[in-house]
Amino acid sequence: MDRPTNRGVKALEQPEVFKQIIREVNLLNPDLVIMGGDLIYGYTSDTGLIRQEWQNFNRIVSELDAPYYLVVGNHDVWDEVSQQIYLEECGALYYSFDYRGCHFIVLDTEIPGQVNYITGEQLQWLKDDLQRHKDATHIFVFMHRPVWAYEDTPGRVWMHDIHPLLVKYGVDIVFSGHWHAYEIDYRDGIRYVITGGAGAPIGEYPEVGDFHHYLLCTVDGESVEIAVIKPGSIFDETIVKFEIASRFHGIRTQCISYPYIDLPLEAEHELTLIIDNPFTDTVAGTIRWQLEGFEGWQVAPIEQTFKLLPTTQQVFSFKVSPASLQAWYPTPIVEVLYPYAKDKQPIPIKREIRLIPSYDCERLSSPPIIDGKLEDWQAIHPIVLNKRYQVASRDSIKWIGPSDKSGKIYFGWDDTCLYLGAEVIDDIFCQPEHGVTLSRGDCIILAFDVGDDPRGVGKLDKFLTTYFFTMTEDGPTVYRRYATNQSKVCDVTEIVFTAKRVHTTEIYEAKLPWAALKLPWAALKEGFTPQPGEVIGLDIIFTDNDGKGREDWLQWTPGYMEKGELSYYGKLILR
Repeated sequence: MDRPTNRGVKALEQPEVFKQIIREVNLLNPDLVIMGGDLIYGYTSDTGLIRQEWQNFNRIVSELDAPYYLVVGNHDVWDEVSQQIYLEECGALYYSFDYRGCHFIVLDTEIPGQVNYITGEQLQWLKDDLQRHKDATHIFVFMHRPVWAYEDTPGRVWMHDIHPLLVKYGVDIVFSGHWHAYEIDYRDGIRYVITGGAGAPIGEYPEVGDFHHYLLCTVDGESVEIAVIKPGSIFDETIVKFEIASRFHGIRTQCISYPYIDLPLEAEHELTLIIDNPFTDTVAGTIRWQLEGFEGWQVAPIEQTFKLLPTTQQVFSFKVSPASLQAWYPTPIVEVLYPYAKDKQPIPIKREIRLIPSYDCERLSSPPIIDGKLEDWQAIHPIVLNKRYQVASRDSIKWIGPSDKSGKIYFGWDDTCLYLGAEVIDDIFCQPEHGVTLSRGDCIILAFDVGDDPRGVGKLDKFLTTYFFTMTEDGPTVYRRYATNQSKVCDVTEIVFTAKRVHTTEIYEAKLPWAALKLPWAALKEGFTPQPGEVIGLDIIFTDNDGKGREDWLQWTPGYMEKGELSYYGKLILR
């Protein structure tokens, strides 16, 4: 039962749909209930909030009539502190039990240092447990992350090391959560089920699994049946097959480009949209613009049809006139009706026009001195964040003007490093956080797109290198998160960084080696140096915490914090 990802500064209640499911489960009167992880919101350094959220969870599930068992999720355990709290509140991280001749195995995909892997002591325990219970009538395996479905190293390791083991001992079904959807796949006699729809935010495509649900599994002798239940209805387990969902998401992420306009805005722009058909069948569909609610914007033509032969693509052009030369988000939306399965109506795939800012990053004849003074940056033009339209918030915006929070940031480069200097105005500086939660205090966030696609069709955690620059009780602090989910406080011998606060002004300066950014064109072979004209996807955020939790932030684009999509990122162009 996956939980939502966004949180504030208070312990959060369980979603209403989860409470409704608890009531319905009692009506179904099952023998037992297993919950697939992400039982709380988590991801905070405040242990008091963590324990309060567990209290809220325990209060709700105490209403269950049936005995229940828990699977640990990434919102339940994300570091050693949260792991210890989980052990105290919930018990074992991985374990097994028997019921009426069936054997149930619960695995932990969240062990710090082993996330996405079943290895080490847990793997040996799994082998021994399977051997001891090889004569069970049925064997069911539960874990939070659907590692088997991953296309990168964890998925390959699972299919090489774990899957054959499960086949050997006749495992019937592997259940997972994490993805907020329902999908099923069949591999060598094992049913692999993804069920993450009992409370978390759900996507907009129910035809391919995006809907709230829970499962009713019925064991009758040799038979094991799964019913997929929406609140108030029951569906056959094949409602969304893995191959159909995979084709749709492949279309959504790889076959339709993002419509974008390079800023500054002009009276008219020519906008292009690329439609690709990588399949062996001909596809035909419609492109249509939705202008309702976007007064003043004009697009021509408003609608086009397409028909693409196998393995071909087509470029479509549109004339776009903005409502004004100062227009900002939200922007008009284009819908593409692209067929994804026979005998099914096309799902409109929506694309908002991206407004892409750019910054000419000058090559420096000599590197700046990282001393917290900014004299070396006076000849460089900055990116300025001080306008109302650049402010965003998870809740209501409390920003009262540039004196509350604003700033400017400079960039420069040479063969070895990217340099930055920043001046931030902030009436109250507050940074009580550490590590991954630094963004909840005052800091500068630089999010670099390290994917191969300059329009960014991938997920954030797959293509990002993110830096958090701030001041903590330990002094100037840089925290880095790589696309591989490797996160650490940077070694000062690698990243040179200084920061100070004078009255209501903060000064930041840093030197980032190109190797530290892990850019695709900077694989950093021996002797590699970047060249003028290289483009780096970038978003810049100034967060604001006035002592009561993060209130607002200023952003160069809505890509990192607001939308969570790389396709909104601006362009840092090396000159």
